[in-house]
Amino acid sequence: MADIHKIISRQIKSYFEDHNLTMAEVAEMMGCSQQAVSNQLSGRPIGGRVAKAYADLFGFDANYLITGVGTLLPEQAEERPQPKVQEGVFIPAETLKMYTSMAQSIDRLTQLVDRLTTKEGEGYISKGGIYPHSHLSK
Repeated sequence: MADIHKIISRQIKSYFEDHNLTMAEVAEMMGCSQQAVSNQLSGRPIGGRVAKAYADLFGFDANYLITGVGTLLPEQAEERPQPKVQEGVFIPAETLKMYTSMAQSIDRLTQLVDRLTTKEGEGYISKGGIYPHSHLSK
């Protein structure tokens, strides 16, 4: 299987060719040297700042440029859930899944504690578990 970074580099180069953009023109738009653009498109991983610059200038999916998940251009993608991302922060899909799973577990625990404490009055938590207040009087 081909390295994903090489595939991404080829896709970007193809986009530039399709839009009649030379490396010199891209470099000028990016505010860097032609050599820097050439290095960025050599098949090595693309960093966050460079990915954001490509996204801002050409409409590429910055997360795809970094992780290889998705498509180069968002309009090429079928409907797929997008991670909630703060400006300038990229979250890999596996990390997002882990955080989502943790949040769901916390929600379930919160619901359990709420049930125990609202059903029997105030409750308490100890090393042994979560107990309703009525457990204390027995």
